[in-house]
Amino acid sequence: MSGFPSQHHKQLLKESRLENDSNRQIKRRKRVLPEATETMNGTEVSGSYESEDSSDFEDVNLDSEQQEGWESDNPDEFDEVFFDTSDVTNGSDTQRFHDLDQVMTFKLDTTSKEQERKRKVKFISNDERVRRVSIHKMYIVLLLIHVATRNSWCNNKSVSKSLKQACVTRQISQLLNDDSGKDNVKSRRLLDAIKKLMDIYAGKYRITSQGLLRKDWNELSIVQDSEVVTKKKFATLVTNFRGNRDVAAQGFVSLLRGLGLNARLVVSLQPPDFTIIAENMSPKSKRKAENKKTDPTDLINPRRRKSTSNFEDSNHPVFWVEVWDKFAKHWISVDPIVKQKIEICSKRRPNSFEPPPGDERNQLLYVVAFDKLGRVRDVTRRYSVNYNARVIRKRIEFKSEDEKDWYESVLRSCQRNKSRSPTDIFEAKEFHERDLAEGMPNNMQAFKNHPLYAIESQLRQNEVIHPKDESSVCGTFRPKNTSVKLLPVYRRSCVQKLRSARAWYMRGRVLKIGVAALKSKERPGSEEEDVRLYAEYQTKLYIPPKIVEGKIPKNQYGNIDIYTDTMIPENGALIRIGEQKTMKMLQKAASLLEIDYAKAITSFDFTQRKKGTPNAKEGGIVIHQDNKEVLELALDHMIQEDEEERRAMVEMNALQNWRYFLLKVRLKQRLNKTHGIVDEGHSADASEKEIVADQALAGTSRDDLDDVANIPDDDFGGGFIVSDNEIADSGQDDENAADLKDDVGYIETSIERRTRGNSGHKESRDSEIDSDEADTELARSTHKHAGFSNSSSGSDEEFEADDDDDDESLEFEYESE
Repeated sequence: MSGFPSQHHKQLLKESRLENDSNRQIKRRKRVLPEATETMNGTEVSGSYESEDSSDFEDVNLDSEQQEGWESDNPDEFDEVFFDTSDVTNGSDTQRFHDLDQVMTFKLDTTSKEQERKRKVKFISNDERVRRVSIHKMYIVLLLIHVATRNSWCNNKSVSKSLKQACVTRQISQLLNDDSGKDNVKSRRLLDAIKKLMDIYAGKYRITSQGLLRKDWNELSIVQDSEVVTKKKFATLVTNFRGNRDVAAQGFVSLLRGLGLNARLVVSLQPPDFTIIAENMSPKSKRKAENKKTDPTDLINPRRRKSTSNFEDSNHPVFWVEVWDKFAKHWISVDPIVKQKIEICSKRRPNSFEPPPGDERNQLLYVVAFDKLGRVRDVTRRYSVNYNARVIRKRIEFKSEDEKDWYESVLRSCQRNKSRSPTDIFEAKEFHERDLAEGMPNNMQAFKNHPLYAIESQLRQNEVIHPKDESSVCGTFRPKNTSVKLLPVYRRSCVQKLRSARAWYMRGRVLKIGVAALKSKERPGSEEEDVRLYAEYQTKLYIPPKIVEGKIPKNQYGNIDIYTDTMIPENGALIRIGEQKTMKMLQKAASLLEIDYAKAITSFDFTQRKKGTPNAKEGGIVIHQDNKEVLELALDHMIQEDEEERRAMVEMNALQNWRYFLLKVRLKQRLNKTHGIVDEGHSADASEKEIVADQALAGTSRDDLDDVANIPDDDFGGGFIVSDNEIADSGQDDENAADLKDDVGYIETSIERRTRGNSGHKESRDSEIDSDEADTELARSTHKHAGFSNSSSGSDEEFEADDDDDDESLEFEYESE
């Protein structure tokens, strides 16, 4: 700022001069008028006079080098001011002295205040993006299940009857039942009846809690202050006209269905936006998150759940109603609680059900309608004016074709009635007309990936416009705030995708002769030649070679490429692998029948691209068409044999387990009969004695054990303490000991057979063993068991007993089979 100081500044300067050091030298300067000052050859001539009492003089501190500025008593009231008395050079000494004596410059010091740095945007990681997509999809599924359940509750006849008695008047009944007049008159009566019914219903209903709303990613852990509604409580709330806004709309659907109208329950799903990839939050959102942050223990402890947060409701509904007007052939949208409005949505103007983009608690992304029979329909197109330009970008189906198929499959799974409604025809026609009526976007960003329109500058590297002439141009667009002229707008249907020759071959097409590449793409991290890209109109259908004399044509790797069904030879057949038909089984069946075949490569695995080239995946074998029926019969027979072998193996294992269990029971009964039943109180002492005996045996040498083994069994009584009475009855004990040895040998035989059966079952799962090799292995194991029994038994009687046991066990197994 330049020029003379104001009176306010003068007063401030005087106050600051008095507060400064009194020893500072202060000079008095006279104000010099411009016309009274002349300078000639360095000599100053002044015609003014000096007077201490004159108002033309003022006290000024000329020591500007030592005193940079001043500070007032209240530093927050004024900014720091600097005085600059430096010379202003204009080319002459006279002008320099004149400016020095007349000009006083003030500079405001703004460097003391820290400038706000620009906030750097931090993006979330790839794992976080995948997690958000998964949560977004989970929200959609759970909300659809919730709404489908509530829609079934709206068909309760007792609830509809009580609502009719409370809300339907005689005038409303006359409007609904009067069929006289033209269709437009009947349609007007229907609107009047719905309007009167809505006013009565809304007047009686009272909002007592909060319904569904949209949460940001940092608010998902916050528990909403709402009540749990069961089917019984739903009926109680609706009949008493109490509850949240969602229950109010659902109750109104039940009322309209009770009157015989075709009413649908419409919901605007509110999942978190997965397209938000910025990690930073706005200060406003951050403050809200901090204020509503809850303790994680509140989610677990039901007593502390009452200390939850209550979000601010949106001015737009989440649930509303659609009523079919059979006279005008269109749907009527009704909001009975929030805005209490009846509207027929326009095709070009925004409606009352679409919230603005800045609404934090309500975003119109997925609008789904449920009718009385359980049919589900996505009606987002009706309530969104800029559906193709803005809304579709935030939907999961815009992400990829697989996600689109997933969303459609979820809607089909929620349907209880798979039949088509007659109103679907009119609705499909309405949605097509709305797409045409939407028009072109009004900004450049909206043209990117637009489903109907495209601009050449926004095409991807693998896209091109064909044909590029007037037939593909549908209009022009002028960007805002730029000097660019009108840009031609092309139809999205004229945009062709470019692929390499290998990519077209994997889709069953080959390049035409003499075609030139439209674009080229560099290979990332490679010095090889660029990849040449071609359009679909530059390719033709691949015709595979025929099968001659039953010989399947193979490539250099001994396989055949079958990426699509059109790549199967003319007289060939593809036998695909499945859960029961494995590749080894197919090859074995073809080899047994002596049929020529070739492995079919159906796709490639690109998940391990970093480790090298992609892995080829085998999808089956290709054979001659005449051998298809024979091979399928052989496969069915092989599958049946495998099932029978598996079933027999399971039965054998079960029988062996039962046999082992029964032998244990027989042995326990015989021991109890011979030596008495052991009490449970002495079982702990017996186990301690067994542990002490094991420890004593662990410290005994092998020679000592051999000496103990040579002692006669009569001195030990078979390991039990022998009493005087038992010595007298030694003959009877010998018979019991022989029976006990028979049982032990029986158990050893069963254990060995059980082990053999388990090992055989394991080998059958790992590899296929021929029947001759299995019999040989069984004979070896039997011979080994006979030798073991011969060496372990002390007499010929025990050996014969073991043989008898083997015969009995084999006979038992034969009978069981």
